[in-house]
Amino acid sequence: MAFLLLRQEIRSRKQAEIALQKQAEAVHDLYNHVPRGYHLLDADGIFIRINETELEWLGYTRDEVLYKKTFAELETAQSASVFQESFPKFKEQGWISAVEFELMRKDGTLLPVSLSATGINDAEGNFVMSRSTLFDISERKRGEAERKQVQAAL
Repeated sequence: MAFLLLRQEIRSRKQAEIALQKQAEAVHDLYNHVPRGYHLLDADGIFIRINETELEWLGYTRDEVLYKKTFAELETAQSASVFQESFPKFKEQGWISAVEFELMRKDGTLLPVSLSATGINDAEGNFVMSRSTLFDISERKRGEAERKQVQAAL
């Protein structure tokens, strides 16, 4: 009898383990293939996690970015000034929303993005890392440029 109960318990645990593994794979797939960029930056602005979508947009491999590149290294000069202006507000509020940046891809082309982020603090309230979401706004920027050209021609 004890053997049957033990066997049933083992079977139950294996089924739970398989279900948990499938759920973890689904979350991993969602994180990496959603149509927006996600990344985590440590307190020094170094990438400690980044999804496949953002890597594809930027043209880098995970090995080239994680624990090696800072967000600031990817910003254009104009975006760096936007960052310097918005970062103190971000640290104070703990979040920012829809701040526009231009990032430099590995091939030298520009990637206009809208960034929203939340800050993660430790128990003493010290900034530890940020969680950021990027939206590619290339199409919107092209449309705005075309509209300006049409208006200038009129």
